[in-house]
Amino acid sequence: FDAALIADQLRCAGVIEAVRVSRLGYPQRYSHNQFISRYRILGMKALKKKKNCPKKFNPAKALVHAVKGSLKVDDNQDDIGIQVGKSKVFLKREAYDALER
Repeated sequence: FDAALIADQLRCAGVIEAVRVSRLGYPQRYSHNQFISRYRILGMKALKKKKNCPKKFNPAKALVHAVKGSLKVDDNQDDIGIQVGKSKVFLKREAYDALER
């Protein structure tokens, strides 16, 4: 394999640009189960509290809400960079770095 030729082909096909744009948005993506198993320890109290609630319980949303509250550094900072989708949780680089500290 010729690395320079492969990189040139990927660049011409737009693959490298698509990867760059993807990484600028929400580069870390976890399924709900993966996110819960990885970061459960950060929101145990909130998960236990919400589990006893009679409303429909979505543990991924409850965990994200708990994690967002603990990660906010500034009062002006509304969006820490974590979003919950239908089947995945999306993290921006800053949120991922803060969670991994």
